[in-house]
Amino acid sequence: MAWSAYREFLAPVRQRVAVLEPVRSRWQWRDHTVQLLRAPHDTSPVRIVVVHGAGAHSEALWPLAALLAGRDYDITAVDLPLYGDTY
Repeated sequence: MAWSAYREFLAPVRQRVAVLEPVRSRWQWRDHTVQLLRAPHDTSPVRIVVVHGAGAHSEALWPLAALLAGRDYDITAVDLPLYGDTY
């Protein structure tokens, strides 16, 4: 399911704020191609890495990360190996 579908689980007032489309990129780590969803902010003094639990993926957490990105934080949500769009 795409990140925008997970916005529906937020309270209506938060749904209107959590609209930031992530910047998608890839990172090679060992034998895996890792998907990263980002809200880059190069001059931010705060960098946050969002990591999902078992059975989840970065798209499910992106609406929450988008709420933080609106505060000028540099955010990266990662799909751990074998989850989401990491292979």
